[in-house]
Amino acid sequence: WAEELLLSKYVAGDSLEFRVYRKRHLKSGDADVDADGQGRRLFGTALLVADLIEQPDGYVGDLRLVDAGGGHLGKLSVRVETEEQREFRAITESGHLAARQAHSLNEAQKRRDRESREARRFNEEAQERLRREAERVAAELAFRRSQDLQREILASVHLWPSGELVTQVVLLAGCTVEDLTQRAAKTAKLPACPVLRGAQETLLDPKAVLLDVGGSEPNCSFHAEVCPMILTASEDGVLKLWNATLGALELEIPKQEVAVRCAAVYPDLKWVAAGLENGTVKVFVVDAIMKVVAVADTLSQGHHGPVRSIAFSEDGRSLLTGGEDGLVKIWRLKDSQCIHTLEGHTAPVTSLTCSSD
Repeated sequence: WAEELLLSKYVAGDSLEFRVYRKRHLKSGDADVDADGQGRRLFGTALLVADLIEQPDGYVGDLRLVDAGGGHLGKLSVRVETEEQREFRAITESGHLAARQAHSLNEAQKRRDRESREARRFNEEAQERLRREAERVAAELAFRRSQDLQREILASVHLWPSGELVTQVVLLAGCTVEDLTQRAAKTAKLPACPVLRGAQETLLDPKAVLLDVGGSEPNCSFHAEVCPMILTASEDGVLKLWNATLGALELEIPKQEVAVRCAAVYPDLKWVAAGLENGTVKVFVVDAIMKVVAVADTLSQGHHGPVRSIAFSEDGRSLLTGGEDGLVKIWRLKDSQCIHTLEGHTAPVTSLTCSSD
């Protein structure tokens, strides 16, 4: 029937089917064909009998192999296709394969998209759970902190570095270090607010909350350093009180109408005196703890010319002034009276001091 036969087999249901593909059309003489469409061809001592029915997609039927005596040797169910039909089927199957591949790719993409959506939703849900948990923890911590800030503590203030107890103050844990220094200074009658040190002897920020710097326990301890103060005066008319330990400005006395030539501060920081360019002496009462200042007295009937030197007596009752006129005056502060005038210098008095006894 053909120059070459290609056989392939596959399972269809419960029967085994063979497909036979031929390379060219059947021609007359290739086989004996009866009127009923049955063809015969002799293969060696066996006879191949083809019972084929022509259909639109080729010839379908049985190939029976019989011996010369007519005995049945075997039978195959076959499909014989033309070249055009085989090519059409190949193209169709190729199209089906491409469609299946496209479908597989589409399904894979859908699966990836679905997995991506599920992963994104999972991440979003996890982030939302984390956010809610963080909010819950933050709210709980804020509530606990608000309660802790309203709790009273007993703060013991010890002198640094000796460790001597200065005072004990009861206040809220939500107060600042500055609040504690002011309360401690008032209670212990210190001249100014001390500087507080923490457990590691580090200086504490005045704005820090006690709860965060060692005030978390009902009874807590702090070390206080009483800092030396420095008073400065300038020709710009301003007096300033400085913390020598911190190097920070503690208090500024309002600007005077003329230049300040000299200034003195009493050891307890309660009084500050200033000698002015116009011969006037001003005495200020100072609260270094609360950082307020007020004019206590003005001594204007004393020197003829600038006041060049000034000093407090050791008992704080008197004030000594020396002027460019060469005079030294002793003032009684309780009534602002000049009780003595010391004459003898023929040049400006530039320095004054008073013995402790």
